[in-house]
Amino acid sequence: LPYLYENHLPIVRRTSGGGTVYHDLGCLNLSFITPHRTDWVGKWDFFFNPFISFLQSKGFVAFTNPRNSLMVNDKKVGGSAQKVSRGRMISHCSLLFHTNLLALENALSVSDHIESNASLSVRANVMNLESIQLFPEHSEEIFHQVKSIYEEHWGNFEEVLKLPESEKWSAKIKELEGIEWRFGRNPAFTLVLESGLKIHSKG
Repeated sequence: LPYLYENHLPIVRRTSGGGTVYHDLGCLNLSFITPHRTDWVGKWDFFFNPFISFLQSKGFVAFTNPRNSLMVNDKKVGGSAQKVSRGRMISHCSLLFHTNLLALENALSVSDHIESNASLSVRANVMNLESIQLFPEHSEEIFHQVKSIYEEHWGNFEEVLKLPESEKWSAKIKELEGIEWRFGRNPAFTLVLESGLKIHSKG
């Protein structure tokens, strides 16, 4: 947390849960909103396969590991999370293209230990996809290339450039930006400080 505050990096929390993720302008986020299918829950092969097939066609070893991370040549280039609600599911992932890996390392480093039943953040050996030299330099061009990769498998997407304004959306955005959501709704945990002192929270 000190590094985040010192560098003015906002802390946000997604409704789908999961481990901590670092985002900057070098990271591309994909979200797939679909009907709820039990054979898709926790299974990222379907959502990653178009991208994996593209990488494999270029001679790279690409696959999803047991934690549903996207791996290229045994290094993590993308993570994933899902949420099921009201008969629908959202499956989303982050892909590292030219992320600041030093900032990522510093932002995700912790000096204290947390004991909790929440999803663990597991450190991984990561790399940027720019290192395999298959993608353009600029984010907008990367987006269009990734979009084309998926459209080759799934057909054309209808683009929605901006969500329609409504009181419902405004209220939800305000809730997600609030302190109560970002820090106040946590499972029970025990924070073990470097000194050995333990701080308990009932959640």
